[in-house]
Order: sequence, then structure tokens, then C-alpha cells
Amino acid sequence: MVTDDIESLLPHRKPFLFVDTIESIDDEGCVCTRKFTDEDFFFKGHFPEYPVVPGVILIETMAQGGGAALSYKKIFAEGSLFFL
Repeated sequence: MVTDDIESLLPHRKPFLFVDTIESIDDEGCVCTRKFTDEDFFFKGHFPEYPVVPGVILIETMAQGGGAALSYKKIFAEGSLFFL
């Protein structure tokens, strides 16, 4: 694992922080993890009998993973705000 200190890399906070760890990172990409649980806020109303992670949350998770990787690699100046 590269890091699990994601809050030092992203401005997002719970309940809208969707990256748990950066497992690997190189010039081609990164591998990040997120464990969704029954306690996640969106499961309460997104098909309570058959909970599904909303697609927009999956896209946000990928964007946060990429943003965390860019911050970790110091692609932008420290403290910069950037959009993917």
C-alpha cells in the first residue's frame, strides 16, 4: 500500500470521501480502494431492499482516486485546487 492518509491529499471529508487507500501508483495510473458498507448514506434510499452504489458515486470515487494520486505525486503545487 502506498498510503491510507487520504485526507492529507484531498479536500473531501466523510460522508463524501470515497477513497480509503492508494494501493499502487505509477506514470500509467493508480489503484485505489474503497469499501462500501451498509452504513453508507446512499444505500438508505437507493433501493433499500436491493442496495446498489449509484453510478454517479462510482464516477466520483474514480475522480477522487485520480485526484489523490495526482496530489500524492505532487503534480500540482501544494494546496492547489484542481478539477478532473
